[in-house]
Amino acid sequence: MTKRVYTAGVYAERDMMLTVRDREIIAEGVLRLDFVRSDGGPMPPWEPGAHIEIDVADIGIRHYSLIGNPRDRSRWQVAVRLTAPPVAGASQFLHRNSRVGDEFHVIAPRNNFSFAIPTKDQTLHFFAGGIGITPLLSMIEAADEADADWTLTYLGRTLPSMPFRDRLGEFGDRVRMIASADRPKGLVESVLDTASPEGRIYVCGPETLIDEVGEHSAQRGLTYRSELFSHSGGNGLREDDGPFDLVCASSGITVEVAGSETSIMALERHGIRPRTSCEMGVCGTCETRVIRGTPDHRDSLLSEDERERGESMLICVGRALSDELVVDL
Repeated sequence: MTKRVYTAGVYAERDMMLTVRDREIIAEGVLRLDFVRSDGGPMPPWEPGAHIEIDVADIGIRHYSLIGNPRDRSRWQVAVRLTAPPVAGASQFLHRNSRVGDEFHVIAPRNNFSFAIPTKDQTLHFFAGGIGITPLLSMIEAADEADADWTLTYLGRTLPSMPFRDRLGEFGDRVRMIASADRPKGLVESVLDTASPEGRIYVCGPETLIDEVGEHSAQRGLTYRSELFSHSGGNGLREDDGPFDLVCASSGITVEVAGSETSIMALERHGIRPRTSCEMGVCGTCETRVIRGTPDHRDSLLSEDERERGESMLICVGRALSDELVVDL
């Protein structure tokens, strides 16, 4: 069999070529892929909540949470949900075309959804919606190994479509797995009513679930951490946006970004194709160092401290508050 290599761009030091060692359908519409290094060496370390970025054929870069045990340095595992058109390009390709032995360019783990082992007086409440279980899986197993007090509320369209049910079922009544048709009224509220201010809440899934958990957490004075697995937002453009100059220090090119276009659109007009994925300010693939100027942050990823420092921005949605913005491109 001819080995196929999928790549779509120019790669940095964090990138590597990995080989598919195994693939398996683990739930309705969910594919597990195992990646190993082509030279057989150990995989770089990662922590619960981390994800990798896979360059999928001519489709581009897509993000997938790591679902294995961080102590297992022999492989990386991800789970891919088959989604419907028109956003299904990468998932359909991986489900239908990937084979054992194929090689992919993969960007080493980054963690926008970090997890800390709780203290003895902290209870953890996890909420997962659909494939949003993937970044929580390693967190849950780490919490259990630390003998922490925790619960998981896992929601999905149907039980057969929810991956890792057997794996999670081993935790007994700490875990509630509920199909949409069987979801009781007031479920999120009832869980949060048992939470203490000292505890931690982690939620991952669609925007509706994150908004629901966020709203009811705020009403109870609770804080939570979230990762968004679907997003209804756009490209950040507003009717009153004005033009600005985007100076690409490394390329030696100055690009005028019109009020009617994003920085990515303007850069591509001039032959510069930065690495992007979601183009909605969610994933972090396009995060770019700011050398000079004041960025206008419109993403959903950077923290308030990171925004105030202004040392980087997500150029897919971000703009400039200054007339000129100098970036490391």
